[in-house]
Formats: sequence, structure tokens, C-alpha cells
Amino acid sequence: MEIIKKEFAKKIEGLVPKETQKQLQLIADDMINKCVSFYTEREALVILDEKRDVIEIDGIFSQWFDISKAEVEGGSFVELFDLVYKSVIEDFLDALYHKGYASLKGIYLNLHNHRLFADLKGEVIEIDGKKYYLLFLKNKEFDTVNFKLNEIERATANLILRVKIFEPLIKELLKIFIHSGLFDFGWAAQVDLKRKKIIPLVVEGDSHIGQELMKQIYDFTAFKSILDVVIHKEDVITSEDLLSKDFKSQIIFPLKRKWEFDKSEQVAYLVLIASKQKIFLDEEKRNRLREVMYKINMAISEIMLQQKADLLLSTDPLTALPTRDFFFKEIDSNIEYEQHFAIVLIDVDKLRKVNDVMGFWAGDEVLKHLAHFLTKKLPDAIIARIGTDEFGIVIKGEKKEIYHALDMLEKFNEQYVKVHGKKLYVSISMGVAFYPEDRRKKESLFLLAEKALKEAKRKGGKQIEFANKNITFLPKDYLDLERELKEAVSKKEYLLYYQPIIDIHNGTVWGAEALLRWNSKKRGLVPPNVFISILEESGLINEVGELILDDICTTAKEFEDQELRIAFSMNLSVTQLLNRNMAREIIESVKRYKVKSRQLIVEITESVLMENVDRLKSQLEDLDRNGIQIEIDDFGTGYSSLSYLKHLPITNLKIDMEFIRSIPSDEEDRAIAEAIISMAKALKKGTIAEGVEQKEQLDILTDLGVDYIQGYYFAKPMPKEELKQFLDRFDMKNYIV
Repeated sequence: MEIIKKEFAKKIEGLVPKETQKQLQLIADDMINKCVSFYTEREALVILDEKRDVIEIDGIFSQWFDISKAEVEGGSFVELFDLVYKSVIEDFLDALYHKGYASLKGIYLNLHNHRLFADLKGEVIEIDGKKYYLLFLKNKEFDTVNFKLNEIERATANLILRVKIFEPLIKELLKIFIHSGLFDFGWAAQVDLKRKKIIPLVVEGDSHIGQELMKQIYDFTAFKSILDVVIHKEDVITSEDLLSKDFKSQIIFPLKRKWEFDKSEQVAYLVLIASKQKIFLDEEKRNRLREVMYKINMAISEIMLQQKADLLLSTDPLTALPTRDFFFKEIDSNIEYEQHFAIVLIDVDKLRKVNDVMGFWAGDEVLKHLAHFLTKKLPDAIIARIGTDEFGIVIKGEKKEIYHALDMLEKFNEQYVKVHGKKLYVSISMGVAFYPEDRRKKESLFLLAEKALKEAKRKGGKQIEFANKNITFLPKDYLDLERELKEAVSKKEYLLYYQPIIDIHNGTVWGAEALLRWNSKKRGLVPPNVFISILEESGLINEVGELILDDICTTAKEFEDQELRIAFSMNLSVTQLLNRNMAREIIESVKRYKVKSRQLIVEITESVLMENVDRLKSQLEDLDRNGIQIEIDDFGTGYSSLSYLKHLPITNLKIDMEFIRSIPSDEEDRAIAEAIISMAKALKKGTIAEGVEQKEQLDILTDLGVDYIQGYYFAKPMPKEELKQFLDRFDMKNYIV
């Protein structure tokens, strides 16, 4: 502003007497200072010369955009902004130049990696024939932030009324913060006071960052300064670098569950919300966030007190555990809020023998000992006595956590039970079913777990059985497998086998399905049913999926160059499809490797498609527009509404091998296969029968009009070089004799 004062002094010099000049100068200086004070409180100021170069910025502008006067002085004002904003600023300055005054209401300015919602106005003044641009930026973020805080408060009040379970409450709370538009990411973690660890509980927002942070378990040392504040001062902390450098603003605050720690006032959970943009929070806004968290804490307290009351009303007098009714209510609640969990049913092996030999009192002691063991090993799980010698457990969380819990439960079989000074060896059997992977309904999920338990008992007891028969590893092996699968990427232990698909009409090899194999140096060739589920649960499927896509494209191009023209199909998992735009990655790979798009086929299981049809529709359409075929795998096993076949660009239906296996002897399976083939023909879609192993199956399917056959009858999955040899010597006559 000194420039304006000096120019004003020059302007009046000689026009009025010197005494009057001094008086006018004092009046002008006072007015200018008041003006500066007004804008310093509410606005930022920038002064430009005739060339539109910066000659002055005030402290507020410097603070808002984290930029110093030395960095901008003498440089073009327009060039400070990102490309998309330059034309807007240039148009504004042009209007200002021609009219002398101009304004822009409610625009976003992005400068120096800082984004600001502001009103921009300006005027042109002329001093000694020189024009100066005075630009005033009024920060509108105050209004925007408070509006979004209002939305957070309203949504939180509604949340407290709707949700009555802790984990869903926290998950929904994070969603509220993100949907408000004020924040981009949310993270909640448990403070394990015994182990002095910070353990992630749930994340919302950026999926890549979320996956990374969910894997991180922090020591107290990493959070010492934070814990000192949130535990002792019960305050919120704002920072630019709490968890991730990807965010400009990060806020962390405590949640307390006093009832879990008796009379302790210590923090039980931390919640972090973050934004990729800089957010200015004054004390008033921080207080509003504190009020939101206070209400959430009160709601959690009410939830837990109600649960405690329910528990007291349904407690088994012998073991002090909840009863069967409470157990099923817990399952209902978790299904309602779509929490991932496992049902574990436990039966005491040969308890009747203990009762017969030592009396019922001894059997009761065994049950009490087991109940104590379970509650000690799994303090966060829901454990109930659901039968005479049977216990039910609901374990929530990711598969890694569940397998770790199962491993701890198996340790019961390594110890003795003391009954009045006598050592007894009593073992347990377990049956396990996962939600939602095994079943989505309570009744069928429980029946599967019960069936698995009976299988464990039938095999002699003292073991664990899963509802999913593909799970063949022990729980304790899970972490080792996950680590080895990660290492297998760098060790290049993954490879693809290809199973030929035969065109039954013209008797040629039409295509081949790419099937992943793991050639472990430690374990040998590992079957896919052992490791595929772990790849998906751990997120490694994304990394391995990139290798598969590159390998398939390389093979397809190699075969094309050698005039071996067949199509290659690849399976996509739900993890790949929902966590990234897999369609775009496939399209770009096809272009990069110069593969003909019709050579590549994408397979998606029917159940995955039906559960996510709205989210996947655009990706499927994108693949179709680019000439890539789409097949529905395991068709007929889902609960689908067949209308999707009409509206989605599906090329082929792959009839599940469950219907193929018994087709010679089971009339119902034959009828289902016939119905699928007839429907596909009416909709002008092809059909593939997988799992064909017998000549009789081939003949029946040929009569029914199937288009393609895949199975051991023609060939097992094989390496790429063997596939070339198979193509060279293939003759349909050898298979129809």
C-alpha cells in the first residue's frame, strides 16, 4: 500500500498548499489503512502492474496459498495458476481492464497445490498514467466448511437413531465425513492397551491408501505424541502428516468405550479423517467436531449398556456365557449390516465318556474350563453355549484375523483339563462357515457350519473342518501362505496353464482358458484351491492379476504371429473388478501388445456379476465397445434375475460343471443344461460346457446343441508350449469314435 500513498502524494503536490497537502495526506493515509484493515480481516489483496505482473501480495494471500512475496514478485499473476484456471483469470483481468471493475462469485482457485473457494473482485486505478490492478479475494471456505459441518451433524444425528451396533456405527460415521465432501478418507483403529498396539479396524475412501493402511499395525511409539494429547487432554489433533503424506489435512480424535475397561478413562479407539485439500479449522469448527464425537461416544455407551442388559437376561448359569437366542441375534445383526464374519461351532469330543466315568459334575467342570479358555483367547468375539456340549462363536473381521483366532482355538487340543486335581485330556472339534462367502442367510450358514462340525466328528474329532471344501490348509498356515504368495511375485513362481476349449460344430480348437498355477520352490506345484482365496482376501490378486494379463497378451500375440488363431479367456475376481477400473487396464494392454481384441475373453462368475451388476455395467460395456468378449462363468448356480442377459453385453454362458458331472444319470441336471442351452440360443448367445470328462457327457451335450466343450475328456490344463503341440496334432475324429 506504500506505493499508493506515494503516488497520491505526488498527485496532489502543487494542486493545494503544503499545509493542506499534509492534512489531505493524513486523511488519505487513514482511509487507506482502514481499507487495508478491512480487507486484512476478510480478504486477501494482490496488486498487479500494467503487464499484470505481481508487485504486491499481503500476508493473508501468502498464508492461504503458502507462498511468499519473493516467490511471486515480478512474475505473471496468470502463470501462478494451474492450466485449467488460467483462461478464467485472463478473462477476468480483460474485463477488469476494459470496465475498470469486475467480479467473479464463487470460483475455485488452485494455486501452489492449494485449492480455495472464493469470490474475486477487482478494480483498476490509474496513477501518473500507469494502471494498477487491485485484486481482492474473499475466502468463501468459511461458509462452505460450516455448511458441510451442518450436513455432518444432521447425518450423525440420524445415524445415532438408526444404527445400534458398534462396528457399523463407526463405518457409517466415516462414510458421513466422506460424503459431506469435506474429507476424502476415513480410518478407525483400536488401541490395544495390553499389547501397546494401534490396530486398524475399518477404512473408507481411497481404496489404494485404505488397503495399505489396513495392513499397518502401529506401535505406541509411532503415536506417542498423539496418544499423549488424546488420552490426557481428550482433544482433537490436526496435522498434515499423521498417517499418510497423500493428505493436506488430517484430523484425529479419540473414541472411548469405558465399559470395556471397567473404570478406566483411557482411549479405546482412534478415528482419523483426512482431506487432500488444505482445510482451515478455527476453534469454533474444532468444537463442532468435538460435539459430533461426544454424541457418538454417548451413542456407543447406550449401545453397549443395552447389549450388557440383553446379555444378563440370556446367560447360561453354568458357563456365564450367552445362550443360543443371543447367539442367533448377533448373527442377524451382523448380516443386517453386512459385516464379514465366521460362525465357529465347537463340540467337546467324547464328553459323554467323561460323564459316564467321573459323573456329570466332571463334565460340567470341563465345560466351564472350555468357556474360560474361549473367553480368554477371544475377548472380542461373541461366544455362546448353544447346546449341551456345543459352543457357538461369531468372529468378526478379515480372514487373516479369523484364521489367527482359529489357530488359537486349536491350542485347546494341546493341553490337559484339571478336574479336582486330576488331569483329563479332552479335545474339541470345530466346524467353520464364512459370511458372505459360504452363504448369505443365517439358517443356511449355520447349517453349513453344523455340517462341517459333523464331518470333523466323523473323521475322529480333534480337528477343524470348513464349509468350503476348497480350504485345505490349517489356520496356522494362513499367514505363512500369505507371505510366500507375496514373495512368489518377485521370485516369478506364478505361471499360467491353458485348457483347450473345443468348438463342437466345426471340430476345431476355438480357445483356451488361462488358469493360474503356483510353482512354489518350497511346496512344489500348489493347486489353485489352496491359494486363490488368499490372493483375493489379501489384495495380492491385483498385483498377480497384472502379471496374468501381461502373460496372456504376450501369449496371444505370440500365437497370432505363428498363425495359431485361438481366443484366450481369463477369470476376473470381484476384488479386481471393484477396486480398480480393470476394463480400462485390459483395453490398454490389448493396445499395447497389439493383440486383436476378439482374441481376448473376460470371464466373470454369475454370483459376482449379480451382486455388483450396477457397479460393473459400465466396465462391461467399455470392454464390449472395444471388441473384448465377456463370458458368465458358473452359470446356473446363482440366484440371478435373467433380465441382465438382455441388458448386458454377454457373449457366452459357461454351464457350471455341477450340472455336467451327473448329466448321464440325473434327469434334472440334463433338464437344466437343456434349458440353459435353449435360452442362450434364443438370446443369440453361445454356451460352453465345462468339466466334461466322459464320452457319454459329450454325446448328450452335443445332442442338446451346446456350442463349446471344455474338460479333461479333451485335455487337462497345460503349459503354453504343450498347447502349441496340442493344436498341431488335434483331430476331432480321435474323440468321437
